[in-house]
Amino acid sequence: MKLSLFDRFKHWLNDGNIGVLKRHSMKLQRERLIEQGFRECDPIILATLSEKELATFQSKYTEGSRQFILAEYEWQRRLTAQQIKAAYRTAWIGVIGAIVGAVAAIAAQFLSGNKPWFVP
Repeated sequence: MKLSLFDRFKHWLNDGNIGVLKRHSMKLQRERLIEQGFRECDPIILATLSEKELATFQSKYTEGSRQFILAEYEWQRRLTAQQIKAAYRTAWIGVIGAIVGAVAAIAAQFLSGNKPWFVP
């Protein structure tokens, strides 16, 4: 008995081959979603977002997703930039404090009547 093309396809589907098609379809759909995520989630674009926009963006995605991780790195980059600025300010305050302290010590020596070490 010869089966028609349609009947052969029906038997092929009933033999469990639909899983292959479904897996392939899901793989293609996943790849499309990943591509869309890559286009949507450019680190340069994330750097231009405000803190409120970045928080909104990050809240849309599950923890561990590519978008969530890139948003987390952007938060860390912003925090590091703030810490560097604070370190520079602290260093300049220290330099200015040292200079003011040295000038105050020299002035105190002059006012007390003792000669400073650098005056002959």
